[in-house]
Amino acid sequence: MFTTLLSQETRTLAPKLALIAGIGVLIIAVSLGLAALKIPLVSGLLLMASCLMIAMVPLLVLLQVATSYWKSMHCDAGYFTHTLPVTGGQLFWAKSIFAYIVGLVGVFWAIAASCAVFVQIAWMNGVPLNEFLSSTLDSWNALPLAIKTLLTVAILVQLANLVFPVAAVMSIGAQSRWNHLGFGAPVIGFILLYLANQFTAVFGMLLLPGGIDTTTGEFSWKFMLPELIEALKDGANPTFIGMGSIVTTSLLSIAVVCWGIHSLNRHLSLR
Repeated sequence: MFTTLLSQETRTLAPKLALIAGIGVLIIAVSLGLAALKIPLVSGLLLMASCLMIAMVPLLVLLQVATSYWKSMHCDAGYFTHTLPVTGGQLFWAKSIFAYIVGLVGVFWAIAASCAVFVQIAWMNGVPLNEFLSSTLDSWNALPLAIKTLLTVAILVQLANLVFPVAAVMSIGAQSRWNHLGFGAPVIGFILLYLANQFTAVFGMLLLPGGIDTTTGEFSWKFMLPELIEALKDGANPTFIGMGSIVTTSLLSIAVVCWGIHSLNRHLSLR
């Protein structure tokens, strides 16, 4: 049943998401074409548009998925959704995992679009692309494998810490006790979730072991708080960045998701 639900999400949303991505591809393709012609004013304006697309396309597709979640789970369409012979938890996981997959595609989109923008800048300035990218590639290649792995894991985990709690907060905010607030209840929930995320991130960063030494690029199991205090005493910038926030924000996300699934199973309310 889970795969059926996931397939249904794909069939419903794929055309809308493909349209958003297609517009982004078209804008970047036109920008690249005009950059090759080196038309100063037009090329500059379209370069700005390309840079905007790097962030806007992933953001818009996630907003589209979030809007679909709210409408299909807690508005008129929810009357059909919740007649399906599945639990609220199954619906939650199907929709939120689809959103996570869309988010991952958005990350790859941003990387590909960034590469296209680098090509455009190189062409506009008459610089060979390999020369333009060499410093960035050299910096990445110089990083230890452990740091590359940690950064990759951090991106995957933080994306999950965005997608799953946001879906859960919408379901928590849809409970009947907050019906009079409309979508204001989830909005308040988003604000509280943001504040809680900031608190737990700082707590984990400072008080849990593990992080990156920015002077060497190496990972170590030190605590950031003593390093930060020492740096402040010396009037210097800290050279050790704690990564414990990955753990604490993930624990917060798990708690919020459990609450959201409980709300769907026990306190379902439709608008």
